[in-house]
Amino acid sequence: MNLIKIAVVTPIFKSGDKGLLSNYRPISVLQCFSKILEKLMYKRTVRVLDKYNILSESQYGFCKKCSTNLAFMELDNNECTIGVFLDLLQAFDNVNHIILLHKLGHYGITGLGIALEWFKNLK
Repeated sequence: MNLIKIAVVTPIFKSGDKGLLSNYRPISVLQCFSKILEKLMYKRTVRVLDKYNILSESQYGFCKKCSTNLAFMELDNNECTIGVFLDLLQAFDNVNHIILLHKLGHYGITGLGIALEWFKNLK
């Protein structure tokens, strides 16, 4: 068993009927080393995304020094702004990991193959 993957999972109630399991969100508490490794991989991934300008300039959420509020600031410049707000149920669970890993490799995020194996083992 890979000890780096062990986490303490705590169910956090969201809303609705407390008797329904679907009304709880699992929160995983990882070991300290796992958190450090994840942060390192996150920083490397963001560095590649920034270096090769992979994300659209219109991507406001989840980007450094950007927020969704910046989209509204464009309204002040008399520019047309369209907002698309999506709330995907269990979005992470529905990601096609084969396609995701292929895209990571295409953009050079996987480096020497070691990183690719690390990403593969996350699912």
